Amino acid sequence: MPQVKDVRDAHLLNQTLTTLHGIPQYADIEKRQVVRNILSSNNDLYEIFLLLPNGDIYFLEPYSIQKTLTLNNFAFRDYFQGAIKTNDTYLGNVHKTAAASGASTAKIAVPVYSLKDNSTIVGIWASSIDFGVLNKELQSFNLTSLKDSTRVVYVDSKEQKIADSDMNKCSNPESFQIYKVLNLLWVDNLVQLLIH
Repeated sequence: MPQVKDVRDAHLLNQTLTTLHGIPQYADIEKRQVVRNILSSNNDLYEIFLLLPNGDIYFLEPYSIQKTLTLNNFAFRDYFQGAIKTNDTYLGNVHKTAAASGASTAKIAVPVYSLKDNSTIVGIWASSIDFGVLNKELQSFNLTSLKDSTRVVYVDSKEQKIADSDMNKCSNPESFQIYKVLNLLWVDNLVQLLIH
């Protein structure tokens, strides 16, 4: 969609970045409406925002959240750096929200390329994923009723649990780093056996 690939109102940030934490609510209405439509049809996303290539916030929907931002630049965030480095969709690491609920969330970021050359990044679209919804989806498979203790767990790049099919364990923080280590040890032992 061409309307999501341009940042025609970026010049407004000179006056509004530090006060409104992005462009004003009335600016770039077409893009804001596309985002509102996405949010209204996807209950696992609770905010969508566009960052400029330098990490400055262009806008965030819902606007009520944009007004409460305490940062204006997100270039230091793992999801921004991951999308820039890989030139591809990147799922950031899990973190707890600042809200009272302390819900687990992560950002998914997608680089946006220029309409002119399709190789120059003009921004990063990002969204916050509500893992409560993912937990419910995994739990709808009802895997705990199986006799073999089957369990499905989504993990981030640091092997921290994001979502869990076991409703009794979904709210407990868990690291799956040990499985990565065990897998590496298993591969190393297999290589040693093959060499001897």
